Amino acid sequence: FKKLLVGGSLVVVLLVLLLTITTTVCIVRSLRRLNGSIVAIAETGDFTQTAVIRNDDEFAVTINAFNTLLDSFSIILAKVADSSGKLTGTSKELTNTAQAIHCTTQEQSTSVGQVAAAAVEMSQTIAMVSRNTSRIAQSATEARQLATSGADVVSRTGNEVQEIARAVQESTRVMQ
Repeated sequence: FKKLLVGGSLVVVLLVLLLTITTTVCIVRSLRRLNGSIVAIAETGDFTQTAVIRNDDEFAVTINAFNTLLDSFSIILAKVADSSGKLTGTSKELTNTAQAIHCTTQEQSTSVGQVAAAAVEMSQTIAMVSRNTSRIAQSATEARQLATSGADVVSRTGNEVQEIARAVQESTRVMQ
């Protein structure tokens, strides 16, 4: 009976050991896959990549949440990039318009000297155009500042993703 009990205990210990090793290997593999995906995304800055889900367990839930986070980042970055592009285009248009108005203003100023009868009226027109030019130039400056702010948001988002990657790498290293 003792031999049977010892043999049964040995079988149970071996089964528990096998189950522990199998579970540990599965966990480490899942963490390595997730870590590999995070590192690849952090290094390339390509938020369209996703982590592969191979199992239907807690890691799959975590990986799915990570992929959802990446989708959100991609949408946000696309919107910021689109807005920055539009602001940059608008800023260039406003700058060109301001320069054109400035050139026109100079031409009108020269014409005022040649046309003595219309000197008073032209002087008032030039003053108005000058005020409008100043407003347009201010608007162009504000548009450039908005574009710069949008670029800063994109940069900070990329840095935050890299911080997430570092945290996951550290977690993986600790678990090993």
